[in-house]
Amino acid sequence: MLKSAVEKMDANFWVTVTFSVTSLLTIVSVVYHPVIISIIVIIGICISRYWRTFFRSRVVCKNKFIAITGCDSGFGYGLAQFLDRASCTVIAGCLYPDKDGAQNLKRCCSEKLCIIELDVTSNQSVKSYFDNVQSICGNNGLWGLVNNAGMQYFGEVEFLPLEYFQRNMDVNYFGMVRMCQASIPMLRRTKGRIINVTSVLGLYAVKYRATYSPTKYAAEAFSDILRREMKKFGISVAIVEPGDFGDVTNVQQAEVIRRQNDYAWNQCSEEIRNFYTEDYIKTIGLKHSYNKQKAFNNNIDYVLQTVDDALFSKQPKTRYLIDGRGYTLDKYCWAARFVPFIPDRVLDTIVERCL
Repeated sequence: MLKSAVEKMDANFWVTVTFSVTSLLTIVSVVYHPVIISIIVIIGICISRYWRTFFRSRVVCKNKFIAITGCDSGFGYGLAQFLDRASCTVIAGCLYPDKDGAQNLKRCCSEKLCIIELDVTSNQSVKSYFDNVQSICGNNGLWGLVNNAGMQYFGEVEFLPLEYFQRNMDVNYFGMVRMCQASIPMLRRTKGRIINVTSVLGLYAVKYRATYSPTKYAAEAFSDILRREMKKFGISVAIVEPGDFGDVTNVQQAEVIRRQNDYAWNQCSEEIRNFYTEDYIKTIGLKHSYNKQKAFNNNIDYVLQTVDDALFSKQPKTRYLIDGRGYTLDKYCWAARFVPFIPDRVLDTIVERCL
């Protein structure tokens, strides 16, 4: 109790100091020079970004039961290992439990980790998964659900097969809804956490993502509604919005894009084939994928730390926008921060030329 009081006093002290310094700089900037306004903005961004790293109180994470979707690869695969090392009991939902991703996860994690087959597009699979979760958790209860499973297609609205739109929505949005509905009774008992992984492209739209961005917009709205509805039960709902991490997930792998494009071409009418050409349709998105592989190398550590904060901070944020590209030069995230202040036609030009 004494330690908690001291931590609270220290946090309050630094809040006061920061407020005083910021207020002083604001007054000086008005009187003397606009450059100081820029300094204040930079200081504010740094404080907001790193404050929680140094001044945050946490619930005990040891032996907490955490359910994660999409653990075959990418964020889910890394998060399962991260939380396993933190002594959580991870219940990893894998679409292909017998393939390399799940098997590698089993080898590199402790015996506490449980791998269960999960297809978030199937009501029966989701029910079976949570029947297993219930038997694993027992009286301890489920503390957290991380809705991470996701996928995407590239292409223009006119020639993308309708089934691509339906499939993308079923995985990215309805899969999230299914998981939340099934988990709420268990989370209500522990007053636990729901973490929904969306995307920076759920905050604004760019070309060629007509199947993907709407699913993330829907997930954003759903999460906001769910957060407000779950408040009465003490369940915290947070949104994690990763930026440009395409090089470390499977959603933008060249071979996957090539296979999807070939199928789209085969479904096109003669008129569309004549207008767009085979080369255009079959290579769309591939340049994007190759550029990511050559331009930079991401790691997902900051994503994992962010989800950790959302799961175990006593005062989690409602949403976390996470910069990719080394966490500093992510043009998608920086655009998202200014979107509310940019007129649509100006934003259209920026998206066309820069994104």
